[in-house]
Amino acid sequence: MLPREIWLKISLHLEHKSIILLSQTCKSLSQIMRDDFLWLSIATRDYPNLKPLLMTVYKNNPLESMLMYYQLFLTKYGHLHGFWQQDYSFFYGGLIQIVFGPKDLLRVRLLEPIHSRVEHVEPFSLDNSITVDLSPGLSFDYKYLGRLNTQMELECLSRTDIHKLTIENVAIQEEPGMLSPDVSAIEVSERIQSNRFPLGQPSRTTGLWPYPSPHSISEETLSSSPRQSTLITDERRVVRLQCAHNCHCQRVRSVMMNSEGIAVPHTLLYTPAISKILLSPSPHDQLDIALDSIWLGAYGSHGTEFIYLTVGSEPFEADNRPCLIAYKLTGDVNVPRGEITFYCPIDVKSQYIGSSERRYPLKDSTEFKNMFAFAGHGRVAMMGFRDPTLVNCDVIVKSRTEIFIFWRELQCISRLEALVPIQVSN
Repeated sequence: MLPREIWLKISLHLEHKSIILLSQTCKSLSQIMRDDFLWLSIATRDYPNLKPLLMTVYKNNPLESMLMYYQLFLTKYGHLHGFWQQDYSFFYGGLIQIVFGPKDLLRVRLLEPIHSRVEHVEPFSLDNSITVDLSPGLSFDYKYLGRLNTQMELECLSRTDIHKLTIENVAIQEEPGMLSPDVSAIEVSERIQSNRFPLGQPSRTTGLWPYPSPHSISEETLSSSPRQSTLITDERRVVRLQCAHNCHCQRVRSVMMNSEGIAVPHTLLYTPAISKILLSPSPHDQLDIALDSIWLGAYGSHGTEFIYLTVGSEPFEADNRPCLIAYKLTGDVNVPRGEITFYCPIDVKSQYIGSSERRYPLKDSTEFKNMFAFAGHGRVAMMGFRDPTLVNCDVIVKSRTEIFIFWRELQCISRLEALVPIQVSN
């Protein structure tokens, strides 16, 4: 029989299921394949983002062995780790983070921006009619929704009492723009029907939801939408939180026609789906900021909102110029979640902001010395996302984790900061 070290090296090149099968061939291999360091190596290979946590679990494992931790926990819940966009039916949306810890194995928490009552707004040094948001920091807090204990039981924490929670996959149907729950989900009759509030599909490249129209979405509309992409085949990228008390459901008032053709007010339960946000931060040759990541943005009277920054092609024209594109993860009554809030081509840097009629040299300002900007477009709309319009804006880059947006028509400059998640303390 080969030495133990050779078997361990061979196992590092196998899938975890193959290692389990190999361990069942004889008693000697069964002992070798239970090695904790082997399963630590397999876990860090399969879940590289969890390496710091796995090292802690290796030293103080709540489930006795790394093999048990991998089999009972990682194979079932490992894909849930990360940020998820909550698909509320209308404007606001939500941002959920699912994190793992050594005590509460899994925690589900809703990120809630803290809206400061006192904004630190000052006039722009080059023009007193323009306001600059110089708040010391954009912050947020957590509301805990659920946890998984060491008895492998999911618990809902949304009420004072603790009760059972389930995280259920949502399947994408073949018909564009429709979602169907798994058979284990609550009855479809208790949800808003898809033909009344089409949910669309999360983007294959970002995981973000498009804003759902209250009207039927045709296949032609979906294929032409710049926010839409191909169907997602991995069902584990879209899930729902379910519990016996419907803690995660929304009551939505609607109108339905009765048999006599009379409109009757009706209240329906709507269970939001959540989709995995595909964060894969990577450097870009033309732009040194935190891309493919989540940011906090100051939106005046709407408060703080979560933004997703990435680089892509020009979103509204047939142009292959690389653009910095900002999507709203959470929205407001004017521009809802899922919509582009601003974008700018990044192939031309400028030392000026403003229009040709009124230009401001950044080097002469006290706020933005030695910085550069990109000219682009922002998205504004009337309440209810009526008459959405593109307006001119400038994106001022201060550092890798901080940028400013000059909304020319609105005469204001707002801040965006890269989100730094609070880590699990237990």
